[in-house]
Amino acid sequence: MTREQALEAISTNVRYARDHCAEVEFSAEDASRTDINFLCRAAKFAVEAGATIINLPDTVGYALPDEYEAMFRRIIDFLDGAPGIIVSAHCPQRSWHERGQFTGRYSRRRTPT
Repeated sequence: MTREQALEAISTNVRYARDHCAEVEFSAEDASRTDINFLCRAAKFAVEAGATIINLPDTVGYALPDEYEAMFRRIIDFLDGAPGIIVSAHCPQRSWHERGQFTGRYSRRRTPT
């Protein structure tokens, strides 16, 4: 699948979901390892098709906390502040802890399982 085909699939599937549900989440699996320019476009296509939540997972714990924050800021800026859109995270907090990469603003002080 080309990037253009992926963007078309995002639009088609989010639009279909929105026709059946009031709340639609688009989750960009492995977002932290995705080219940021393409990720911005994917998020925009999803929002324009009706997504109400954009989820940006760091699926395998690839990103450092500051990099993950920068990705969110870039997406939100690209979406003109994302008014009315929830931008959510899914990250393996345990892997950051194990690598000693927690910072106070990210840590919830939970004991990893």
